[in-house]
Formats: sequence, structure tokens, C-alpha cells
Amino acid sequence: MVSSSLVFIAALCALSVPSSATGTGMGLNVNPIRRVVSMLQMMQKKVEAAGEKEQELYDAFMCYCKNGAGSLEASIEAAEGKIAQLESGIEETASSLKQLNSDVKKAKADRSEAEETMGKAKGIRTKEAQDFAKSSAESKTNIAQAESDSASNRDAQASETDARKTAHANFNANLKNLQDAQQILGKAIEVLTKYYDFLAKSTANPSYQRNTNKDSGGSNLEQIGGNPTVADLTEACSNRPDCAGFNTAGWLKSAIAPSGEWYDWDGGDLYVKQLSFLQTEAPDKGPKMSKGGEGGNRAIKMLTFIKSETKDTADQAITDEKTSQMQYETNMQALSDAASGLSDSLATYRQDLATAEKRLTQASEDKATTEKELGATRHYLAEIEPGCTYIQSNIAARIAAQDAEKAALSGAITTLESSPAYNNYATAQESEDLGKCSDICNGSKDTMTAECQACINDVTVFGYCSQQSNADQVSGCDDATATGSATEMNAPSKK
Repeated sequence: MVSSSLVFIAALCALSVPSSATGTGMGLNVNPIRRVVSMLQMMQKKVEAAGEKEQELYDAFMCYCKNGAGSLEASIEAAEGKIAQLESGIEETASSLKQLNSDVKKAKADRSEAEETMGKAKGIRTKEAQDFAKSSAESKTNIAQAESDSASNRDAQASETDARKTAHANFNANLKNLQDAQQILGKAIEVLTKYYDFLAKSTANPSYQRNTNKDSGGSNLEQIGGNPTVADLTEACSNRPDCAGFNTAGWLKSAIAPSGEWYDWDGGDLYVKQLSFLQTEAPDKGPKMSKGGEGGNRAIKMLTFIKSETKDTADQAITDEKTSQMQYETNMQALSDAASGLSDSLATYRQDLATAEKRLTQASEDKATTEKELGATRHYLAEIEPGCTYIQSNIAARIAAQDAEKAALSGAITTLESSPAYNNYATAQESEDLGKCSDICNGSKDTMTAECQACINDVTVFGYCSQQSNADQVSGCDDATATGSATEMNAPSKK
């Protein structure tokens, strides 16, 4: 393509253009060299477009080659892995099938042995049939005994059930008694505890702990009037079992808050009752327990122990009941169970064998299909590989040839546009295109005078220069706008 273009350009350059053709009096219409340059520029654009198209096709095809080959190779790898898995599955299934065949063979042998045994039994039975008449009475006796045993078995089940019902009823009654006893003992413990607490407060010999400049809020029983002394308040509080302390303001309190909740009180002190069960009136006789002390505590502890033992007895009764129920269910299940025969096992073996044969057939079919797809994929990859290799190997040469052709065309265009003939034609064409403005503009539309540009735009000089953007680009506007003559202002540009 490069050589043919150069020949065409050389032929055009060889054209001789008469110098008289550049004159302004011939009325030029088209610059022939301009046409050639335009044709060369069109060829240049086509070469560039063809190169871009080829690059797009190359990129797309190479993307297809790379991704397609990668996908195909991944498919091949996946197919090979699947085949390996299928072969492993086939081997495993075949091994299972072999084991199942062995099991079926053994089952058939067992059945044959059983049938043989049955045949022998028939022979023996034929012989024994001759003695049947003699043993008929004995057989009837045995049947009657079996029926009697069966009835006894049913009676045993009924007896077992009745005994279980009776034992369960006794358990429920005993459990209720134990639970009632627990409730009664709990209530007794609660009442005795309150009683002995009250007795302790009533009969104890209290002392009082003084807490200077402190007081406990709330829980007021009554206020002792008449400006009582600490002794008066001590006596009043000691006479009331429900009094837990007092403050020096005369208030008896039913309860004292924890010390962390006391507040500071500059007006007095807080006295807290301290109970003691030791009597100190006769120290020579040793300590003596007051009423409601140790004896009450022993009674409460004894009742608590009885309650705990009652609960343990109830828990043990529940455990024994669960054990008895489980034993009953085990006995009833033992009386009801039955065994399976050889026919059930043989049916199971045959079902497993049929399932294994079906899996083996399916795996073999999957392997054949996968191997066929693998062969087709490898064949297709082999077909497209030469094309991909050819395009990849020759794309650089194609790009270089296109670059050379574009450079040659660009050089030819530059040469033509810089030739005197092209410039003469261009100058003459521009002068002719200016028409009436050619002389004013000295044959060039780029003449930046107010008079030239006003003529080209077909307006007055004043009108053109009135636009500030126009006035800034040309010369001669200062004189045009300075005139005060209306005639000059409205005068058209010079012809």
C-alpha cells in the first residue's frame, strides 16, 4: 500500500501547472493541488481508521484467544479432574458391587442350605407322619399346655400391670403425705422462728451502743415527751420488744438502718440496742441462758432436720418410682418383641445391589460424556491456536507498515502545501473569494484593519468598531469612532 501511494503522489507532483493560471483575472474555481491534498488527507484518514479497526480486531481476537484458551484449558483441567473422580467413584462402586455380589451369593447359599434343610425335614416329617396317629393324643395335650401357657402369660402381663398400678397409686399417696409434711414443717419453722425472735427481744438483757452525732432516718415508733434523759429512753426502749434503738431527740425506732446510711447530726446521738442472752446478776453461779435461747434454737434445728429428711424421702420415692416404671416397660417390651428372618436380609441385599448397579451405569455414562467433551475441546483449541499465533506474530509488522504509510502521506501533503504552485493557487483563490473586499484587504482575509473586516462582515466601519471586542482586534477604529459627521458614521466601507 505504501509503494502505490508514493507512485500516485509522484505522478501528481509531476503535473506542470502554467504560471499564468495563478493570475487573478482567470476566475479560479478550484485549486487542483488542494484537491490532491484533500485526497491525500482522505487516504491518510482511511489508513488511520483501518489501523484502528485492525487494532480493535486484534485486541478483541487476542482477548478471545487468551480468555478462550484459558477457559478451554480450565475446562480441560476440570474435565480431567472429573474423569479422575468418576474413575475413583467407578472403582469404589465396583468394589461395593463386588461386596454386594458376595453378600448375595452368601445369602443364596444360606437360602439353599435352608431349602436343603427343609427338604430333609420334609423327609423326616414323612416318616414321622406314620407315627402321628400314635402321638395325636400327646400332641393335643401339648397344644392344650401351650394354650394354657399362653393364657398364663397373658395373666402374668395383667398381673404385672395391676401390680404396677397398685404400686403407682401407693407411690402417689405416699408422695402426697411427704409433700404435705414438708409444707407443715416449713410453716412450723416459720412460726417458731418468729416466736423465738420475739421471745429473745422480750427476755434478753439489752445494752445500747452510743453513736455520737449520728442518726438513722425513718422507722419511728413514738416520741417520748417531757425532755427525757438517756436513762428514760433506755428504759422505754427496753420495755418494748419492737424497739431497736432511739435518738436523744426522744424518738424510739423500730429498725436501725445500716451504718453506711446514717447521717451526721450535730443535735444529738443515736443509741442502738444490743441483745445479750447471758444474765449477769449472779456471776458466782456462772452464765445462765435466758428463756427462749438455746432450747428454741434446738427445736428449730430439729424441725429443719426433719423437713430435710422428709424431702430426701420424697426424692428417693420419686427415684424408686421411675426405676419401677422403667423395669415395667422393659418387661412389657420383652414380652412383645419378635425377630426378623433371612428373607428380609436377602431383600435388602437385592435392593442395595440394584442401587449400586445403577450408580455404576450412571458413572460410566458420565465418564464417556466427559471424555467426548474433552476431546472436542482439545480439537477446537488446536484449530484456533494457529490463527492466534499468526495474528500475534504479525501484528507488529502490520502496525509498522501502517505507520510508514501514514508518514509518507503526511510528508507528501507537507511537500504539496509548501510548493509555490499551491501557495499561488491559494493566494489567488483567497483574493477571488474576497470579491469586492480584495483590494481593501490586500488580497488576504487576515488583514486586521477596521475597513477590511467591516467589508468582509458587510457592515459600516463605525458599526463594526462599535463592538468593543472587534475594536480590540483591529486597527483604525479610533479614527472611525472619533468623527462627528453623521454622513461619515453611516458611510459604507470603501468599495
